[in-house]
Amino acid sequence: DPGDLSPDEATQNFTRRPPGGNQKFNQENELSQMESAAQSIEMSTGMFAYTLQCSPADKLSWKPTAEGQTTPGRDLLDMSQEVVGLNTAIVAQFTSTPMTPPTVTADNVVEIVLASGKVAADVVRTLTPEQLNATYDMGWAQLKGSFLVGILSFHASYHNGQANYIQTLYGDMEFHVPPGFMD
Repeated sequence: DPGDLSPDEATQNFTRRPPGGNQKFNQENELSQMESAAQSIEMSTGMFAYTLQCSPADKLSWKPTAEGQTTPGRDLLDMSQEVVGLNTAIVAQFTSTPMTPPTVTADNVVEIVLASGKVAADVVRTLTPEQLNATYDMGWAQLKGSFLVGILSFHASYHNGQANYIQTLYGDMEFHVPPGFMD
């Protein structure tokens, strides 16, 4: 439940430093790799949540429309729902537990994104080499567990970049960095 996150826990997600290096998963370094991956997930979802927190409420549902197009693009809430949805789907695969992602709204987006990242990171910390090497049916692709671990942080980072660009489209030229992130 996202309401279970204290302000201190939310700030920890914002101020976590990225783990160093890209190493392959294997039994020899699985514990350090799982912790590194979990921290990367928390950092990327924390950065995305911070970008959302810095967005004015009326801009969370603003959909940019490309010149000459009639169909608007996706807004920050759409992207947030996608991040939460994928996090939830991957956690469901790893835990063999059917799950429905919570619905993201302007009022809960930061808390829901942070909570989905925390849950995903906590599950990653428990994964076994067998789970990392197993193939999971995501409905749209058959993917190895190790790939799913990596996509958790990549996906949030990808949407964070989109969110930052959307901010520039409505005139926010500030690069929003969480307090303490570069300390």
